[in-house]
Amino acid sequence: SALGFAKEPPNVAIALHRPRGETDTIVAVMRRPVLTKSGTFRAVLRVLSSNEAQALTGHLTQHGKDHDPVGIPARLGAVSIFIDTAQPMTPPPPCPGDSCNAPGPAAAGATGAY
Repeated sequence: SALGFAKEPPNVAIALHRPRGETDTIVAVMRRPVLTKSGTFRAVLRVLSSNEAQALTGHLTQHGKDHDPVGIPARLGAVSIFIDTAQPMTPPPPCPGDSCNAPGPAAAGATGAY
């Protein structure tokens, strides 16, 4: 795919928020992501081993340290999901002068292009 998921699928951290305030974190590799017409997100996940999670670098490093390899529960309550980038992201080009704040055809009425 254009995002590089097939060649190098992104890692995903799922923070499970428990009713008493505790949080369990599960880190997995995400494959075949799909957003259905009804707005449901589905993906195939492989939970990382403790060693794999500890070796993570980049944006999910802390989540890898907090990883609990117990697996993903059948039913989820409150969660936060963090998806690592599939490809290295490049910063947007700088705006000449004050043009980022000027309304244009794509951003009429918006302030800032980023």
